[in-house]
Amino acid sequence: MAAAISVGCVLVTLSTHERSDLLVVVAIVCVCMGWKAGLGAVAAASLLSAAILLSPEYVTENGLARFAAFVSGRLHFGWW
Repeated sequence: MAAAISVGCVLVTLSTHERSDLLVVVAIVCVCMGWKAGLGAVAAASLLSAAILLSPEYVTENGLARFAAFVSGRLHFGWW
């Protein structure tokens, strides 16, 4: 069940370029599969989110600044 929901959310994320759906994937994996699998889901969601932010189809003002803020937020959360 967790895999089906996760795949669905990733497909929605890829089609809409909205990264907030990846939080659902992380939550579902953590709840259904445990914290170790949740750490893997966080890593995968971070990589996919970075790929979306850096893709040429994701057009926004200050895309590189948003990516830098995203990376610094992830690093801060990781050290916290």
